[in-house]
Amino acid sequence: MTLACHIVGRLRAPYISATKRWSMPAWYGALVLVASALVHPAWGMNRATPLSFERIGVQDGLSQSTVLDIHQDTFGFVWLATENGLNRFDGDQIKTIYRQTGHTDGLRSDYIWTIDEDRGGNLWLGTDDAGLMRWQRSSGRFDKIPLTGQRGDNLSDTRINDVLVASDGTVWVGTHNDGVLALNADGRPFAQLLSDASDPQTARRRTITSLAEAADGSIWVGSQRGVFRVDRPSNSVTSYLHDKTAAPARTLINNNVSRVFAAQSGRIWIATYDSGLSTLDPESGAFQHFSADPASAAPLPSNRVRALLEDDAGRIWVGTQAGITLIFPDGTSQSFGHEPANEYSLPNDFIMSLSQDRFGLVWVGTRGGGAAVWNPRSWSLGPRTPEALSGVHVNAFLEQPDQSVWIGTIGAGLLSLDEAGTARPAPLGADYDLTQNSVMSLFRDSAGATWIGTQADGLLRYDPDDGRLATLPVAPGRRDALGAPGIMSLAEGPPGILWVGTYNGGVARVDTASLTIERLGFTGALAGLERARATALTVVQDREVWIGTEANGLVRLVLASGEIQHFRGDSSRIGWLPSDTIYGLHADESANVWVGTGAQGLAKLSRESIERGQPEFSVISTADGLSSNVVFGIEPDSMGRLWLSSNNGLMRLDPSTGDIRSFHEGHGSFSNEFNFGAHYRAGDGTLYFGGPGGFNVIDPMAVSGNPTPPQILLTNILLYGEPAAGTMPPYMRKSLRLAHNEDVVAFEFAATDYTAPDQNLYSVKLEGFDKNWSPPSTRSRATYTNLDPGSYTLKIRAANSDGVWTPEPYTLPIRVTPAPWATWWAYGLYTAAALLLLWWVLRLNFRAQERNARFNQLAYYDRITGLPNRELFEQRTNELLRRAEGGQESLSVLCVRIAVPKQIAQSMQQQLLNDMWQTLASRLMRAVHGQEQPSGRRDLARLDSDHFVVFFQTTGPDDTQALAMGERLRLICTESLTIGQHRVPISASVGMAQAPQHAADADSLIRYAATAASSHSRPQAEGVVVYNEAMTTRVESRLALETQLRQAIANDELELHLQPKFCMDRRIVGAEALLRWHSDEIGWIPPNTFVALAEESNLIVELDTWVIRKACGLLASWKAEQLQAPQIAINLSAANLGDLAMVELLIRTCEEFDVAPAQLEVELTESALLTDMEQTRDALRLLKSHGFSIALDDFGTGYSSLTHLKTFAIDTVKIDREFVRDVDSEEQHASICSAIIALANSLHLNTVAEGVETDAQWKALRRLGCHEMQGFLFARPMPTADFAELIRTADADADGAG
Repeated sequence: MTLACHIVGRLRAPYISATKRWSMPAWYGALVLVASALVHPAWGMNRATPLSFERIGVQDGLSQSTVLDIHQDTFGFVWLATENGLNRFDGDQIKTIYRQTGHTDGLRSDYIWTIDEDRGGNLWLGTDDAGLMRWQRSSGRFDKIPLTGQRGDNLSDTRINDVLVASDGTVWVGTHNDGVLALNADGRPFAQLLSDASDPQTARRRTITSLAEAADGSIWVGSQRGVFRVDRPSNSVTSYLHDKTAAPARTLINNNVSRVFAAQSGRIWIATYDSGLSTLDPESGAFQHFSADPASAAPLPSNRVRALLEDDAGRIWVGTQAGITLIFPDGTSQSFGHEPANEYSLPNDFIMSLSQDRFGLVWVGTRGGGAAVWNPRSWSLGPRTPEALSGVHVNAFLEQPDQSVWIGTIGAGLLSLDEAGTARPAPLGADYDLTQNSVMSLFRDSAGATWIGTQADGLLRYDPDDGRLATLPVAPGRRDALGAPGIMSLAEGPPGILWVGTYNGGVARVDTASLTIERLGFTGALAGLERARATALTVVQDREVWIGTEANGLVRLVLASGEIQHFRGDSSRIGWLPSDTIYGLHADESANVWVGTGAQGLAKLSRESIERGQPEFSVISTADGLSSNVVFGIEPDSMGRLWLSSNNGLMRLDPSTGDIRSFHEGHGSFSNEFNFGAHYRAGDGTLYFGGPGGFNVIDPMAVSGNPTPPQILLTNILLYGEPAAGTMPPYMRKSLRLAHNEDVVAFEFAATDYTAPDQNLYSVKLEGFDKNWSPPSTRSRATYTNLDPGSYTLKIRAANSDGVWTPEPYTLPIRVTPAPWATWWAYGLYTAAALLLLWWVLRLNFRAQERNARFNQLAYYDRITGLPNRELFEQRTNELLRRAEGGQESLSVLCVRIAVPKQIAQSMQQQLLNDMWQTLASRLMRAVHGQEQPSGRRDLARLDSDHFVVFFQTTGPDDTQALAMGERLRLICTESLTIGQHRVPISASVGMAQAPQHAADADSLIRYAATAASSHSRPQAEGVVVYNEAMTTRVESRLALETQLRQAIANDELELHLQPKFCMDRRIVGAEALLRWHSDEIGWIPPNTFVALAEESNLIVELDTWVIRKACGLLASWKAEQLQAPQIAINLSAANLGDLAMVELLIRTCEEFDVAPAQLEVELTESALLTDMEQTRDALRLLKSHGFSIALDDFGTGYSSLTHLKTFAIDTVKIDREFVRDVDSEEQHASICSAIIALANSLHLNTVAEGVETDAQWKALRRLGCHEMQGFLFARPMPTADFAELIRTADADADGAG
C-alpha cells in the first residue's frame, strides 16, 4: 500500500516521512503550502480564531458515540472504531459492521481499539476481547489472527491496544498484558518484546498503550511504564524512563504513557495519562515538557492526554480529557473545547483519537460525543460563534479606531468585539446601556460620529469626543422627523448628509451637523415612499441615492436635478428588475448598481444603460450557479469580486468571468443562514457577515479552495433494489456482467471529499444508452431499466464542494448477456428440434416475462392503485423529454392534489381507504385515457398518498388542451364517493408545469406542478393553477411560518388574551380565551392565519394543548390569590373535537392544576359538530359527565338545527355578531335574535350575544331577554394580567358595597 493514501494515524508522524518508501502526490505539497499559509492569518484569522467543527454522531448513523480510532483507507473511505461496532463513512452514508455470533468469517468483537491498513488494502483491527482481526478487502471476510507468545502461550483473545503496520510490511501488535508481538505480513509472529513475566515490577511495562514508527524505521513503544525504542532489524530495545533524581530536561515527565508518535522534525512526542506531555530529541536525549501548569510553554487544558497528531502544516494537536491544545510551529498555542451553546464547537471535551485525511481535514474522536471534522481552510472564512451570541441575531458591524468591532444584535444589544475575540457591551459610558436594545444598523459618518439604528428605539447619534448619546425624533405624520422607530439602513453622501431607511416610515435626509430632518415622499413622484420599508441604501459618487424597499421596488434619486426613477419588479420580463423585494444594494467602481433580491437572485443595472436612457437589468440566479436566489448582502473585495450572503451560505461572484463559488458550513461558514443588513467591509478590506448566533470575519485574499478533485467510489450495485451478489466490493470491480433478465440496475457512488459532502456534485453517463451526461446534481444514485443485450460503459464524474471536477471519469464496463435462446448454438438446436424447442422457448420466455413483470410491479407501480409510481413516471417523462429535444412538442405535467376530511380518513378502516384510492384512480384513468380525449402522449401515476400526476404531450406551445384536461380531472375528483357505509366528500386542486417553459427535467416539472397544486391552503374552487416562481417563494414562506409557529409553541411565545362576558347588569360573569401571536421577526400575526396553518400542519394538537394548560394555569393562579375567578371559555379545533385523547387531556389537566371542570367552557361551531357526529357526541358527553360546560358558537350562521342542541347537550348558545350588529335597527335581525333567545329559553339554555359595540345594541338585546353579552362596548380582549386586575377591582368594589 502507499501510506500517502492514509489518514495521518492517531499517532503516526511517518505519514509524510521520506523514508516510508512511498511517493508524495504532486497536489500534496500545494496543500501543505495552503495550510501553512493559514498559520499566519490576518486579523480575524489569528490564533484566537475559534475552530468550527462539523459533527458526526449517532443521529447521523454512527453506531456508538465513543470513537476510539479513525482511519482513511487507500480508497478514501473513513473508518471509525467505536465501543459498539466498526463504521465505514463515504460522505453520504455510514455503514456499520457488528459482531456476528456464530459466523467464522465475521467480526468477533464490537469493541475496537485501533485500525491500520497493510499494502494489500486489508484492515488490521485490535479488539477488546477477541484479539487481532484482519479484514480481507477483496472478500469482505474477517480473519482472526492466532497469536502465540514466545513460551507457546495462546494470546489470541488478549486485548489489543494498538496495531502498527510498519513500512517494511511487518505488523506490530501492542497487547494489554503481554508486551509487543511482531508479525510477518501474513500474520505469523516472529518476535515478542517487553514481555518478561518473571519480574512483578515489569507488569506495567507489559501493558502497551501505543506504537509508532520513526523515519529511520525504528519502532517506538509506549507502555504504562515508560517508552522504548526498538531498533530494526536487530530488535534491540532502549528504554526511556522517568528518573526522579534527574534534571527535568534529562528525563521523561512520567512513566504512565498513553500515546507516542514521531514528528517530522524527528522528535518523539510522548503523552501520559495524568502528567501532561514530553518531547524527546533522540539524538541528544533532551526532553521538553508541557502540562496544565499556566507557566508551561503551551498550557494544556488537562494533564490527562489521550491523543496526538501532527497535521500537514506542522501543528501539533494534543487531545486531552478536557479539550484540545493546538501547538503551532513557532511554539505558540491555542486551546479549545466543547461549548454547550455552540453547535460548531467540539461535541465533547474527552478526546480519544485524532487523524487527518488526505484533503487536510482533521478528524477528532471523542468519548460520548461522536466524531468532529475541522477544515483548516475554514480558518480563512473566520467563523465566530462565541457563547455571548447564543440565541442572538447579528444585524450590523462597525470597525472602531481601537481595532475593536461593534456588533449590533437582537438579543444582546450593542456589543464590542476585541482582537482576542471577546464580546462585551459596547463602551458608551456609565450613563448609557444599549444591551436591552435591538440594534439593526451601524454607521460612522465623515465627521467621526457613530449612528446607531435600533429596531424600536429610533436612531441614536453617539459622539465619541464628548461621549454623549442623542436620539432623533420620531413622528410618523411629520416631515421634519423620522417616520418610524425601526432603522433598517444608513448611508452618507455627500459628506454631512445621512440617509436613513426605516421600517414602514420610508427614508429621511438628516443633516449630521444640525440634525435637521427632511422626510421623502408624501407628494409628487415619491408619494407613498413615506410608508415604505427601506431595506437598503447606497449613494453613488455623492450624486445619486438608491433606495431598496421591501415590496415596493427600487428608487433612484438624482441629487442635483431631483430626477426620480422608480423600478418595479417583474420576473417574467427580460431586462426588468426581477423582484420588488430588495435586501442589498452595492455600487461598484464603474457606478453599476447591483441589487440583491428576496427571491429572484442578483440583478445588475449597468451604468451604460442608465446613461443612454434605457435602464436594463441582467439577472444572475441559481440557474447560473448561485446557492440561493435570496441575496441579503453584497460586499466587494479588493479584486472587484462580490461577496454575497444568503439563506443558503455565502457566495463569491467574479463579475469579470462570471465565476461563482459557494461557501457552506463545511467550508467555514459559521452557518448557512445569514441576516439581511448584517454585512460590512472594514478599512483594511476585511469582510463581515452575520446571522443567527454568530458571524464570519473574512480576509478575501486568504480564502483558498480545495484544488484537488475527489476520488470516485462505486459504493453499491443494486439489482431490483437488492445488493448484487458477490463478495468483491463494488469499487474494486473491473467490470460488470448482467443477465438478460437483470434489467433494473442501480448504481450508488460517493466522492471522497468530506469538506461538505452534501455539496459534492455528480454527473453520470451510460455510454450505449445515454446521449448526454446527466445535469450535475448532488444525487449519488443512478438507475437504469430495460437495457438491451450488449456492451455499455458506466461513466461517473464528480466535483468536490469547491466545484473542482475529476479530470477523468470513473468507468465500469458493463456487459448485458443475451437470453439463452438468442445465442448462436441455440439456433442449431432450433433446427434439430424446432417444435419442441419452440414450445420450450415460449415457456421460458413466458416465465421470464412473468418474473420481470412481478419485479417491475413491485419496483415501479403503486401497491394500492396499480398505477406507475414516481420513479417510473420520472423515467417515462425524461425519456419523452429526450425524444422531444429540438422539436415542436410541448409537455405539460399536471399534479392533482386530493383533500379528504381528516377525521373521516382517520375513522375509516385501511381497506376502505384503499378502496377509496382505487376508485379515484379508476376515475382518473378513464379521464386521462378515455376515447373522447384529444390525441397526444399521456400517462398517469400516483405520486404519494394524496397526489396523482399526469403528463400530457401536445404539438406547439398552446396549453388549451392541457388546461382542459386538468379541469376535467379536478371536476371528476370533486364528486363525492360512497365507500362501504361512508359517503366521502372530497375536493381537489390541480397544478400545472410545462416543458420547456418551466423546466426541462421530470423531477423539476413534478415539483413545480405539485407546488402549484398546493399554492392554496385548501383546494381551489375552480380552475387549474399554472406554476410560477412566486409560488415557490410562498411555499418557502409558509414553511418558514410553520417552523416559527412550532418554535413559538415550544418556547411559550404565544399570548392568551381574555374578552370579558357580562350579564345584563354589567357584571363580569365569564371570559372568552383568544390566542395572540407576536413574532419578533414578522410582528402581529392574525389568529385566522396561524390557527389555519396549525390545522393543516398537524400542529393543532400542540396549539390546543397550549391553550388548555394556559387557561388552567390562570384559573389555578387566581384560585391561589383567592379571586372570584369567572368561567373561561376556550375554543377547541374541529380537528381535535372528536378525539377522545384530547378530551382526556383536558380532564387530566384540570386535575393537575386542581381546577374544577365547571370553571371551563368548551366552545365549538356547528360545522365542527358535523365533521363526525358520532365521535363528537361521545366526546361532548364525556366532557359533560365531568362537569364541563358546552357552548355552541356562531349559532344562526350554520344549520341552526334544534336537533344539534338536543343531541349534543349544549349549555350555551352564542348569537353571531352578524345578527347583533343591526339588532337595534333591522327588524329581520331583531326577529332572528328574538327567535334564538326564545328557542334557548325553551330548552333552558343560556344565551350570549357576541360583538356588542353600541349602547343601542345592548338595550335591544336586554329587551329581548338575552342573558349575557360580550363586545367592545364593555371591554376589548386584553392580556391576562389586565383581566386579573379587572376582576380584582370588581372584587374590591363588591367588598366595599357589602
